[in-house]
Amino acid sequence: MFPIAAAFGGLILGLSFNGNPLLGGLICGGMFGLVAWALTGFKLGESKPQEGIEPSQIDTESNSSKMPPVDFGRTLALSLFVSVKPSKDEIETVEAYGINSNLYFNEVFFLCAFGIVFAVFKELNSPVHVKLVMHGFHEVLSEHAKESDTNSKMYHTLVKRIDSYMQVAGDYSPDSLSPIALKFGEYIDANTWMKAYEYADTYFLSHANATKLAIAENTFIPQNALA
Repeated sequence: MFPIAAAFGGLILGLSFNGNPLLGGLICGGMFGLVAWALTGFKLGESKPQEGIEPSQIDTESNSSKMPPVDFGRTLALSLFVSVKPSKDEIETVEAYGINSNLYFNEVFFLCAFGIVFAVFKELNSPVHVKLVMHGFHEVLSEHAKESDTNSKMYHTLVKRIDSYMQVAGDYSPDSLSPIALKFGEYIDANTWMKAYEYADTYFLSHANATKLAIAENTFIPQNALA
């Protein structure tokens, strides 16, 4: 029931966005529901496990709303591979403005990852929990990077983008053209495509807010050492 309620709540939140209400609603609804589903019964056996992660490392039977920080970070990282799905119309618009669609997708992925990281650092009061969650998050992505040279380059760029966005995140304001959106525009060479900045804020906010909700719903099991 919680995943459905979270998805509906995300949809309502997304529809309140000024830039593109429908896009915001769909992204928020999907992301909120996805993370809620992951935290209330995430089963690796139902999808292809990422390399280096054994199903036994994640408790798939008990209520996963009580999850160790490292497993929580892994779940957040895995959610990116489902939640980052630009629509066909969005991609066609990107290409119409002369922007490489593969570049756009990659940069959206990096931005969504930053939204998750931003929320982790902002919402978790325990430095130990932050460290453990981020360990699990990067563990999944770094293992994925080992699969090919392309994945490896993407991961290294992702790390750089997170650092770059973090440097300007303190000036973020949803009521104006945010420095995060401006950074995103630089990376995709948006030029005159102003919708790119609205999309950027929507992607960022949806993932940051979904992660905030997931953190609020999760009671961390004590974990004193890296898994």
